[in-house]
Amino acid sequence: MVIKQALQNVKNYILDFIYTPTYIVMVALLVLFFYLVNLPLIMLGLMVLLASFIFIESEDLTPILPMLCMVLFIFNDLRIAATIEFYIVLLPAGVSLIYHFFKYKRKLVKGKLILPLIIYSIALALGGIFSPHISSYMTGLATVLALGPVILIIYIVFSQYVIPPKNFDIKKYFCILIISIAFLVSLQLVTLMLEKLSVLFAQNKPYSFKKILVGELGWGNVNAVACLLLFSLPAGFYLLTTSKHFTVNVIIIFLTYVFITLTHSQSVLGLSLAFLIPLIWASYNRMNKTNKKNLLVFCGLIIALLIICVIIFNQMIPKAIHYFKNEISNDSGRTKLYKNAFDFFCKYPIFGIGQGYNALGIEQLFGRNGNFHSTLFHTLATMGLFGFIAYVYYLVNRIRILVANNSTFNFMMFIAFILFEIHAMVDACEFNAIPLMTIVTITLVVVERLNNVKEDKLPLSL
Repeated sequence: MVIKQALQNVKNYILDFIYTPTYIVMVALLVLFFYLVNLPLIMLGLMVLLASFIFIESEDLTPILPMLCMVLFIFNDLRIAATIEFYIVLLPAGVSLIYHFFKYKRKLVKGKLILPLIIYSIALALGGIFSPHISSYMTGLATVLALGPVILIIYIVFSQYVIPPKNFDIKKYFCILIISIAFLVSLQLVTLMLEKLSVLFAQNKPYSFKKILVGELGWGNVNAVACLLLFSLPAGFYLLTTSKHFTVNVIIIFLTYVFITLTHSQSVLGLSLAFLIPLIWASYNRMNKTNKKNLLVFCGLIIALLIICVIIFNQMIPKAIHYFKNEISNDSGRTKLYKNAFDFFCKYPIFGIGQGYNALGIEQLFGRNGNFHSTLFHTLATMGLFGFIAYVYYLVNRIRILVANNSTFNFMMFIAFILFEIHAMVDACEFNAIPLMTIVTITLVVVERLNNVKEDKLPLSL
């Protein structure tokens, strides 16, 4: 009886703990640690053990979200996914998930994205079937399956089973998750940059910011890091409106901008600055009086600091302007890619050339194919007019979910989505199934779940 009671106490503790922000941060720190020591299968095994426990003991799968969204970040080499050990480690999670479906049977929730995702999956599958590049169709099959059926399954499963307990603030929980993800990948990036810097120091070579820039992180590239930071930005501002820890949230937002600068993404930096004032205004209108005063004081200090910097470093301003002009004028070869994409669309206007086409001439690996660095051009080139119509239908229904009510949370997630989509015009974010589209899909699941819950509304002036 004593042992049984002790086990019950442990189970209850775990079931309580996985609903806390500490749990999210702990998962992120463990992912970072095992990524840095290059032991991904150990972390994957720990995730599988905990996930299996949750599948068996909990009808609500909200605590699965941190692991689902972060699992890719444990890998600094995706070739491990081709090993038998990888699938052996995953097996218990698959078995326990099937058990979960039988133990906690629920009626199908008819989410707004089921039909759009089915149509979009068909468009992905039909891409390239009438082009001479059909021989490369199998090369892009992983991309087709990941963006279509896999995302559809994730949406259906979590629409059914994200059923958080009463009095649990899933909005705050989810925002902390998004921020933790962004900071996790940023710390991975910073660590790799410091490693490059240490090598330059050891070799007594001159160093500069460009020389320590990191392109690849193993699980993805620096563009994905920048996109995740951009997507997380409104979550930080949402916490400003709900949390008592004003200073902590301001530091989080400040560090987000610092990390965005380190990614060297002009698009993401430009968008984050362009939306800064709307985000501050939206947050200000939802704060209590004390935090409103704090925010005004903080903004005043920032403006004063900027004026002082301009006065002290005025001679550097022309050089800075010249630098940014050069950076903006450098399209990194995108113009040529866009022209090629449009040429392919003109040649194969109905179904495009398919996801297997290698736009950059690089090795294809588990669906991470070369792309046209624009969701619009990539859609037209690889999926044709049919795919473009399917994408627009999919996009419109996502927007419908986000604007279903004008709650503060919906507004901030809508801004996150707008930032994501604008950036996607210069980077094919929509074709990154894991992690980007998985995280976007989970966001929509959470928002859709909350759409029937009453909440204080934003002022109409916003």
